[in-house]
Amino acid sequence: MAGVSPTDKNIPDSVALGASGGSLFQLATLRTPQGDSLSRCVDGKHRLSIVTGGQTGVDTAAIVVARELSLSLRGWCPADRHNESGRIPVDIPLQECGSADPAVRTELNAAESDGTLVLTRGNPTDGTPLTVERARAHGKPCLVLSLDEAPDVEAFWKWIRDNDIRSLNIGGPRESFEPGNVQEPASVILRKLIDPTV
Repeated sequence: MAGVSPTDKNIPDSVALGASGGSLFQLATLRTPQGDSLSRCVDGKHRLSIVTGGQTGVDTAAIVVARELSLSLRGWCPADRHNESGRIPVDIPLQECGSADPAVRTELNAAESDGTLVLTRGNPTDGTPLTVERARAHGKPCLVLSLDEAPDVEAFWKWIRDNDIRSLNIGGPRESFEPGNVQEPASVILRKLIDPTV
C-alpha cells in the first residue's frame, strides 16, 4: 500500500487518513490531487514550524497557539529554563542554550529560523528591540505588527511566501510590560495569522 494517496478510488478516506482500524500514513506523505503535500499547502498556505524563547507574554502566546494548531514547536531558552513567572515547564520542547543571559537565546532563535515575527506596542524596553536587531543582523526577514490592530492575514502570508519562511521565530514583550494585556491579544492575533486552514 506504499504510495497510496487519499485520491485513490479503492481506499476509503478514513483508511487513507489513518482513522482508527486503518493503515496509518504520515500527513506529510498525503497529497492533494495536484500533488501538493497536504501538510504544507492549504489554499496557498503551509504549516509553519514555530520558534520561540519561552518568556511570558508573546512567547507564551506562540507556544499556546502552536500547540492548539498542532504545529511543530522548538526554540532556545535560557540555561535554567527561567522566565519571569518561574521555570518553563519541561514538557515545552525548548532547548537550554548554555547561558542564563536571555540575549543568547534571542540571538540563537533569530539566527536559526527563516524569519522573525514581532508583536508589540509602543516601545518595549525588554528584549523586543534586540529580537528585531538580531534578526536583521543575520539577514533574516523581520515583520513587526501591532498588538492593538487587526492583522492583515493575506499580507502576512504573502510575506511568508515571498521570503520562503518555514520556521518562524515569534517574539515580543513579556507579560510584565503591560500585565494582563500582552499574552491574550497576542494569542488572538497569532490564531488568525498562522492557522493555515482559515
